[in-house]
Formats: sequence, C-alpha cells, structure tokens
Amino acid sequence: MSSIISGYTPAQIPTLTQKQIQSLTTTDMAAFNTAQIQALTTTQIGEFDTVDIAYLNSTQVGALTTAQIGYGLTTTQIQAMKTTQFAAMSTAQISSLVTAQVTTLSTKDIVALTTAEVAALTTAQIGSLSNGDIKALTTAQVQALNTGQIASLGTGQVVALLNSQISVLGTAQVQAFTTAQVANMTTSQVTALTTAQVTNLTTAQVTNLTTGGITALNTAQAQSLTTAQLSNMGTNQITALLPRDITALGTAQVQALTTAQVSNLTTAQVAALTTAQVNNLTTAQVSNLTTGAVAALSTGQVQSLTTAQLSNMGTNQITAMLPRDITALGTTQVQALTTGQVSNLLTSQVTALTTSQVNNLTTDQVSNLT
Repeated sequence: MSSIISGYTPAQIPTLTQKQIQSLTTTDMAAFNTAQIQALTTTQIGEFDTVDIAYLNSTQVGALTTAQIGYGLTTTQIQAMKTTQFAAMSTAQISSLVTAQVTTLSTKDIVALTTAEVAALTTAQIGSLSNGDIKALTTAQVQALNTGQIASLGTGQVVALLNSQISVLGTAQVQAFTTAQVANMTTSQVTALTTAQVTNLTTAQVTNLTTGGITALNTAQAQSLTTAQLSNMGTNQITALLPRDITALGTAQVQALTTAQVSNLTTAQVAALTTAQVNNLTTAQVSNLTTGAVAALSTGQVQSLTTAQLSNMGTNQITAMLPRDITALGTTQVQALTTGQVSNLLTSQVTALTTSQVNNLTTDQVSNLT
C-alpha cells in the first residue's frame, strides 16, 4: 500500500497543514525519505504525535537538522523517542538538544549514547543531567568526558560519581576537577583514586582535600604524594594523616615537610616515624619538633638522631628527653651536645648518664654540668 507522502516533492512538504501532519499513519511515516524529512519545518516537526516520532527509523532520525531537533521536537516527543533513535544521532544533533530536552531523557537513553555523543554534550547539557544519570554512565562514557565537561559538573553530580567511575579517569580529567569539586569528594571517592591519579593531582587540589579525605588515604596513596603536594598541605591536613601513612613516607617526602608542618605533628605521628626517617630529618625540622614530640621519641629513634640534629636542638627540647633516652645516646651523640645544652640538663638526665658516657664527655661539657 502506497503512501500519500510518496507523491510529495521536498518543496511541497512544508505546505502540509497541521491537520494533514496529525493524520499521517505509520505507513506514511515510513515513506518519508531524507530529503522530505529535512524539508519539514520546525513547526511541523512539533506537530507530529509521539507515536509517529517514535516510528522514525535511524536513517530518518539521522537526517533531522539541528534546528529541527533543538527547535522543533517537543519535550513530550523527546520522551517518546527510543534509545536506538538517540544512538543514531550525530554528535552535532546531540549537541543541538536544549537543556529542557536533555532533562527529559531517561537514564536508559543517556546510557545508550555513544562515547562520541557523550563527548559532544555541551557543559549546559552536562549540567542538566540528573545525579542518577551521572551515576549510570558507563566507564567508557566517563572516560569520554572532556575536561570542560568535568569542570562543569555540579557538587551533587561529582558526589554521585561511583568509585569505579572515579578510578578510570585520566590524568587530564582528574586535574580538571575544580578545588570546590575536590573539597566535596566523599572519603570513599578519595580512597578510589589510583596512586597515579593522586600523584597527578595539582597542589591546589590536594590542599582542598578535606581532613577526612586525607585520613582516608591508604598507605600506597600517601606514598604517591609528591614533595610539592606534601609541602603545600595545611597543618590540619598533615595532622590528619594516619600514623601508618607517616611511617610509609619516603626520605624525600619526609624532608619535604615544612618546619610549620613538623611542629604540628602529633605525638602519635612522631612516634610512627621510622629510625631511618628520623635520621633523615633536616636539622631545621628536628629543631621544630615540640617538646611533647621529643618526649614521645623511642630510644631507637633517639639513637638514630645525627650529631648535627642533636647539636641544633633547643635546650627545651633536650630537657624534654626522657632519662632512658639520655642513657641510650651513643658516645658521638653525647659529645655532640653543646655546652649550653649540657648546662641545662635536668638532674634526672645527668643521673641517667652511664659511666661510659661521662668518661667520654669533653672537658668543656664537664665544666658546664650544673
């Protein structure tokens, strides 16, 4: 059975009235060729009923102009369209959808978009996606998001990202997150970051991680932090690091800590330092340890202090050492103590000196004992 549409030329198509448009059958819809489809005005496009719109095949959908899509299709028609029809659209057609149309798309329609179509979405279109739509994106679709799209995500959308989606993001994508977005990431999302992703975070992004996010870092992530990232972290972020993460830091990382950061380390964090880490602290770092931190040092940690570190410690730091730590000092360490430090030793510390240590004190040190 032939269709009335077959007898129309493309030039005659725009003359079809609303009544004629709405009287078309599915047979008539199937008869439209691409030239006739493109000849329809935006007004005529909006006059098709939802059944007719849903009946358009992939070739016909692909023939629609961007104007017909963006200005002709109604939100009701958009809702009636099949996922296969959206998948048949070109990137230019997808980009022509207005935000009101995008918001009517079902999650199923969003998931059906090709990676090229996802990449073609404008930032306004991305912003109109629901949190549920964001969460439903496949890993391939997430990887297709460009940096502009990533940066345009709302707080709720960022929080909606699944851990599996976070972990597949590339370097440029991770670096595209704004500081506000990073600050709103959940601890679970932070934990989902790969070590490579953590390493590639900008210093501004790292400094905007919440203390909860810092505490959530695992040891591998802590080890992947760069010296620049560490040295730019706030003191509240440094103190949020778990003792196990402090223990995991490498020499360069430990030495990257600023004196202000070191002076704010908790006693638990100082106690977590390995003897190798203590030995590699700069003299400036050691001299900025609080007296409480010095008192928290184990005998093993004290024995690992270099002579330069000891001689640069303040008298209040030296007097904060427990008698057992004084006893544990080696000969060269004892001899490294300045006369000013020796003269301020507490009675309990002097009493703690072994006979061997006393025998190895220099004459200047002995003369400064009180």
